[in-house]
Amino acid sequence: MLGRIYLGSILVGGITGFGVVIYTESFIRQMGFAVLDILWLISGRKAYSTIRQGRLVTGSG
Repeated sequence: MLGRIYLGSILVGGITGFGVVIYTESFIRQMGFAVLDILWLISGRKAYSTIRQGRLVTGSG
């Protein structure tokens, strides 16, 4: 359940982050936010795919 909430938050945060890109005045800041949003969404998608394939790694502790 916690993972679903986390992935949902990544999706919402990644999408709304593009709104920040639109309203940021500096080009450098726009690119920074855009890259962070894209990487965040990609990493969330990759984590989701890994979980769906059953390739989970548990901690050794």
